[in-house]
Amino acid sequence: MASRSLTRLINGAALTFGKKFLKDVERSKSHAPELQHALFNHLISCGKETKYGVEKNFSAIKDFEDFRKRVPLCRYNDFVPYIERLRRGEDYVLWNQKVRWFAKSSGTSSDKSKYIPITPDSLYINHFGGMKRMLFNYVHLHPDSKIFTTKALTLGGSVQPDSLAQNGLNIFNGDLSAVMLKNSPKMAELVRTPSRQTALIAEFEKKVMRICKECTTQNVSNFSGVPSWNLVLMNKVLEYTQKSNLLEVWPHLELFMHGGISFAPYREAYKKLIPSENMHYLENYNASEGYFAFQDEFPKDPLSDSSQAQMLLTVNNGIFYEFIPFKEMTGDNETDALKSVPLEGVKTGIDYAIVITTCGGLWRYMPEDCVRFTSVNPYRIIVSGRTKLYINAFGEELMIDNAERALQNTCRKFNLQVTDFTVAPEFMGIAAGAGMARSGSGSSTSGSCSSGAMSGSPGAASGNPGAASNSPGAASSSPGAASKSSRTPSANNLSNSPYGSQSVSSSSDSASVSGSIFAAESGMGNGTSGGSAPQRFTLQQGCHIWAIEFCDPQRNPNSPTFDPAAVEEFAEALDRELTTINSDYEAKRSPGSTMQRLKILPLAPGTFLKWMQQRGKLGGQNKVPRLWKDQTFINQLKDIKL
Repeated sequence: MASRSLTRLINGAALTFGKKFLKDVERSKSHAPELQHALFNHLISCGKETKYGVEKNFSAIKDFEDFRKRVPLCRYNDFVPYIERLRRGEDYVLWNQKVRWFAKSSGTSSDKSKYIPITPDSLYINHFGGMKRMLFNYVHLHPDSKIFTTKALTLGGSVQPDSLAQNGLNIFNGDLSAVMLKNSPKMAELVRTPSRQTALIAEFEKKVMRICKECTTQNVSNFSGVPSWNLVLMNKVLEYTQKSNLLEVWPHLELFMHGGISFAPYREAYKKLIPSENMHYLENYNASEGYFAFQDEFPKDPLSDSSQAQMLLTVNNGIFYEFIPFKEMTGDNETDALKSVPLEGVKTGIDYAIVITTCGGLWRYMPEDCVRFTSVNPYRIIVSGRTKLYINAFGEELMIDNAERALQNTCRKFNLQVTDFTVAPEFMGIAAGAGMARSGSGSSTSGSCSSGAMSGSPGAASGNPGAASNSPGAASSSPGAASKSSRTPSANNLSNSPYGSQSVSSSSDSASVSGSIFAAESGMGNGTSGGSAPQRFTLQQGCHIWAIEFCDPQRNPNSPTFDPAAVEEFAEALDRELTTINSDYEAKRSPGSTMQRLKILPLAPGTFLKWMQQRGKLGGQNKVPRLWKDQTFINQLKDIKL
């Protein structure tokens, strides 16, 4: 291990090499709009040399207003025809460079894979450039860091020849991490582990075991990747070494560079895995579409800070940004295209859908992410959610940021950890009232979470557009809308509870809205039918179902010490936390409104891992969908047998 003086000497030499990147970080803080304007002009100039630019008449674009009117707002599906031409080997379709690499990502915006073009500019200027800014800034702030004299552990991905490639062209696709690894300089191998051969293994479990064998004897000081997948890896490392924490394996561990999903639900787990005050956690916003932002400042105790890390927007590495106020979005591209503002038009505290134009050939592309500016001097952001993946079944507008913060705060109160979670709505329904025969085995008026409520329910996979709406205004929570549901009382049947014979119910909530009585269509308008009282219905409140994998025997349904009351206690606290964080949720949870208290489906450790394995989605580029429009995933998780 290098001495402190040698470490500082090496770091000083590295920072001399990285002076250009450090200077650019400072300019990004002080002259962001000017840098964006200059970059905009450069991108348009390059775009004129492309087939897309000719098609959209880029030569006529003089300024941002021209650009906004002439170039359409696009999502991935809009670009598929152009991308498939590139995959077949056609050149200069979207950018004025040849494309031989594609970042393959399942993402959370579609069940199908996305193939994002990786041009030489997007690879070296954007992705590698963003990483260099982040690393040099970290060492600048931590002059005694050992990351340049030790090893960096990367989980990596895999690449394969592209199936659409024609004429014998060498065109490849794979995880972004693998594309970067295949194109990284050989010098990088001196400070990286495992071997490139191991890092590129496609089978996740085989890769993890090889990493355990290769890397546990290396002097690792830092690692990077998605928190959930690295948590799996690090637990395997401890199993393999029979150590109690990671510092016993790697004593000089100092940095985890994470992204892809929020770190908040995993804080406590990493705090136990790495019990060190000298451990740093660095968040960065690096997607297949581009490298957008990184955490440029560090709190004294990052694990005691419940807030999400603020990240400095990178404004001079090949991406021009636009922002559309999320609450003003209609879902219509033509309408929303004219609502965007450039960087200087944003305000703090507002959720914006991000729109990017990149040196990878993505023009006015929506990656479906929402960001919120915490500062405009300099421009710092947090990722607040997804434009599609939020739950708005009842007007509650639950975004990922709300869900993750509420779960983190609740876990802290109970001093426990969760491995993973996903949330889905249970839609409002109609129960039989006076004069109406009940079908099935009865309806629930409790807040319990039952397998009967989640499987076979007509509303469970109804595709209701208000559930996880593609447009913010799509929610429908009116009793009239709910009264037309085909749901029957048996949809809320409490038999087959996941708690066995005990169902967890809420003493403070009723699943039905008292007073919300509607005449049946057969008797509506005439008061009686044949002298009898009109048939009546009771409106059943909806709710959210949380499938949570707890690292706690009391809340593990396969544990002999499982306690349904402990799950109930957690559900009550989580629901209270959500009402504190989200005023819309609080309003919909008020007495007589549309929602009852949330329900929890507790899952045994390993459930999410097996589910992802069954779906063929093991690996760092795949993410557990946190919020979903229906109970498809809930039902699949419920059926997992360990």
